Amino acid sequence: MKQQEGILQELPLSTVITASICPLKLYYGYSPDKRSIWRHAVCRQVSSSLGTDAGEDDIWEELCTIHPGIEPEFREYMVHCLAACTARPGWRPCRESDVPVRSERIKVFGNVDKIFESPPVFAVTRSSPAPRAGIYATDRLRVAGYALCLEEMTGLPVRSGSVEYIPDGIVRTCEVRPIDRRRFLAALKTARRTIGGEVPSRPGNPPCDRCDHRDRCRPQGRRLRDLLG
Repeated sequence: MKQQEGILQELPLSTVITASICPLKLYYGYSPDKRSIWRHAVCRQVSSSLGTDAGEDDIWEELCTIHPGIEPEFREYMVHCLAACTARPGWRPCRESDVPVRSERIKVFGNVDKIFESPPVFAVTRSSPAPRAGIYATDRLRVAGYALCLEEMTGLPVRSGSVEYIPDGIVRTCEVRPIDRRRFLAALKTARRTIGGEVPSRPGNPPCDRCDHRDRCRPQGRRLRDLLG
């Protein structure tokens, strides 16, 4: 879907993140597979249950209501995530969840997983294992994007967000740095150019081994007789 010339189209934050990973994934029409969607759904439901009296059966029943086609094997994954989180006490109760946010200034929108009363004022829930230290680069961009939206909506500075790595039961605070904001805006520009029809270049370190489009965009070898005409 191309944006109209001269009119900035609102983009989902997820589109900006895809462009930051590899704009060719965006160009060829990336969409997550069903199992990835279910893993994230499990993590979101487990996250929302933390600090409540919801038990394993309650969480699974809600998951089956939200995602009627979810495969039974994901209950085992849910139990693993729940055990990892409950082994680490101190999860903060949120004020709101699944909160729509947007920035009219830079034309992006998304949904914040959790909003809290005190800093860090929001959390991003992830279904990936936690890195050994710190926060993944793509998650730093997510936090930066949500912070930009929340700052515009509330008129208050948002200097940090939390990232919940639910499979490991780990939550880490992400301080929003100027370089994170710059990288987010750079990825937004790349996303706009790609959606506008420009064929993007491959990034320096593309995730080809994990990409369904690797055979479409990887340069192919040429035969000697082709080179000689």
